[in-house]
Amino acid sequence: MYEVKNGILYENGKPTFALGLSYYASYHPSKYAVPPEGDRIGQLKLDIKEMREAGFNYCRFAARGIFEDRHGEGADGITAHFDLIDKCVEEADKNNIAVGVRLQGYTLNVSGYKNLQRIKADGSEFGAYEGFLPQTLCHSGILTDNRDCTEYSARHFSKYQNVVNHQMYNEPDYSVDYNPSAIEAFRKWLIDRGYATKEAAKDIYPPKKRIDGADENGYNELFFRYTMFLHERLCDFLCDMDNATKIGNPRSENYTCWVSDNGFNFPKYFRTAKSMWVIGITHYFPSQGARVYRSSMIMDVPESAAAVNGKHAWLVEYNANTKMKPDEWERETYSAIGSGLKGIAYYQWRGDYAAEGSPETNLFGLLNNDRTKTGVFDRAVEVNRLINSLSEKIVTTEKHRAGIAILVSENMQLSLDAYATVRSDLYSDGQNFAYYELRSAGYPVDFVTAEDLASNPLGVRLLILPCTEGMSDEEKGLISAFTENGGLVYSHDFTLGAYTRLNGDGTLLSVKDIVKAAKIAPTVRFDGTDRLDAKLLCGESHSIVTLCNIHTDGIYTEGGEALTVNADYLFHKQIASVSLHTPDGVTPLGFTHRGCELSITLPTIKAGGLVLIRH
Repeated sequence: MYEVKNGILYENGKPTFALGLSYYASYHPSKYAVPPEGDRIGQLKLDIKEMREAGFNYCRFAARGIFEDRHGEGADGITAHFDLIDKCVEEADKNNIAVGVRLQGYTLNVSGYKNLQRIKADGSEFGAYEGFLPQTLCHSGILTDNRDCTEYSARHFSKYQNVVNHQMYNEPDYSVDYNPSAIEAFRKWLIDRGYATKEAAKDIYPPKKRIDGADENGYNELFFRYTMFLHERLCDFLCDMDNATKIGNPRSENYTCWVSDNGFNFPKYFRTAKSMWVIGITHYFPSQGARVYRSSMIMDVPESAAAVNGKHAWLVEYNANTKMKPDEWERETYSAIGSGLKGIAYYQWRGDYAAEGSPETNLFGLLNNDRTKTGVFDRAVEVNRLINSLSEKIVTTEKHRAGIAILVSENMQLSLDAYATVRSDLYSDGQNFAYYELRSAGYPVDFVTAEDLASNPLGVRLLILPCTEGMSDEEKGLISAFTENGGLVYSHDFTLGAYTRLNGDGTLLSVKDIVKAAKIAPTVRFDGTDRLDAKLLCGESHSIVTLCNIHTDGIYTEGGEALTVNADYLFHKQIASVSLHTPDGVTPLGFTHRGCELSITLPTIKAGGLVLIRH
């Protein structure tokens, strides 16, 4: 029997890494593995059986089905049929696969409301399948329909014991909405927050361009308020769906699936983590070459958002392109594990059928649509075998934290975005540059909001501000309190590529200067190679270092190079053994241990691997 507790999958009480993929995961009418006139049931039985044989223990479906018109109030007034997905869940259960079910598609309008489409700045409506939230989130009737349909759907799937969690929408975005309902809701929001009187609000319209209403400095405060309203409305909506799901299926730990390379979503992770048990993201960036640190940062932000709330993060969609190379799959898996994520659902098992209007025909899948193996299939199965062999050891470790964090600030980001000449790059570039410098120097990096500094669950000692503009008074107060309690705060100046001490004398400092001031040593470093990226996970009886060869030229590292791990907890440990685990086998490694430092002699490293340290 499977269950998820605090974001970790358990099989018969044993903690297990959720190694999954997606199948019939989309509501798009032209996205499917087998056409409606084909042998869908026979093919899904074969597919799901082979998923398990390939080493997967989790599968993500979408509740594709038919909702009847509403016939009463509340969830009891909803009726729907999920015949295909019921069969999928049942077959997964027969093959000992845990299941997550996405509960909402593009629309859940069972009451027949009209004029619900989101409206763009140019006055045009969102198309029926444009974006994943094409309807306004400000119409009370559609919100009720969504809540009731969600509760009903969760209740329906709760009868299956292998259904362990649910997804709230997919890649949700709500960055624009000029539907009349949204304009009225924005006016009410302004009044409720004290930003406008009731009399003044009735004539306020959200600006459609940053320049409309900007002051002499190019700043548009109303545009800032409008984007903040949309951010809050989206997060509140998703958390409302989460609450409805908990009523329908109380044992489910839910998530949404954020688009991860959109930095505007980073603060939303922290908002929704207060309600949802798992922070979920998509991820299609390769973990190699020039993009390696961006790829890693994409995973570290949701992990931090979950961790500050005592929770965990999953990769709900990870790249499984039909054309990807075997070493890509391997590297990306190691990188995700190294960021402390507790589950991966690759997108997807089988490429889409070439239906009319299909947006991704045979683009993603371990199998091509005709069921032939892709070039990555065999290596992916070997990687699965490796991960499954270390599954319990992986999920019983947590990301090692060195006390360094970068600030995530919705206020900073949105206020800088509200200038007629957009300045939000100051914020995003500051985050990126600081992260790249710290990670390439061997430091693990966390992300926190100013609010998180009060209880400081991640033990932050050194805080980096991406920039200084746009902080709210509340944020300034919380950061000031952090410094009064001994925390060090530095801001990044992207134009100078340097850091300055907050409220200091303006001296320009390097990243080496600021970590030295905080007395924080690199957690990992290599002697003799710049080709490897390493991340440390620590547990009570063991630690794991994930290794990735970040270069793309196919050259392996030379054997005999040293990896040094530096972490305070190692001072109190007796190291029993160190070994490298790859799909090609297990290699015992030589090591020396002095105080907090563990120096490990590495063999030749190909795509990467997992270094298991027993203590």
